Amino acid sequence: MAPLVASRSGRLALRIKPQDKKTLESAAQREGLSLSSFLLTHALEVARRSNEVDTLTLNREDSLRFAAALENPPSPNAALRKAFRNYQKRQA
Repeated sequence: MAPLVASRSGRLALRIKPQDKKTLESAAQREGLSLSSFLLTHALEVARRSNEVDTLTLNREDSLRFAAALENPPSPNAALRKAFRNYQKRQA
């Protein structure tokens, strides 16, 4: 049986400043990786963390509580009114 080999058919190109490329090459070398492997490894790591932040799973009880709060939001309390006034001042 032939071993499974992952093929990479996608291609990504970017333009960067020469000093930025040197910084990336230096970091890749310290980790014993090619520049491409270094960039792919670290970019995927950041992307996966970002995707984890975007997803929130609620249990049934919390889901119902969240829906109820959207349908019948509580009246703003003093802290929220103060925060809104501060926000308005910064926007002016």
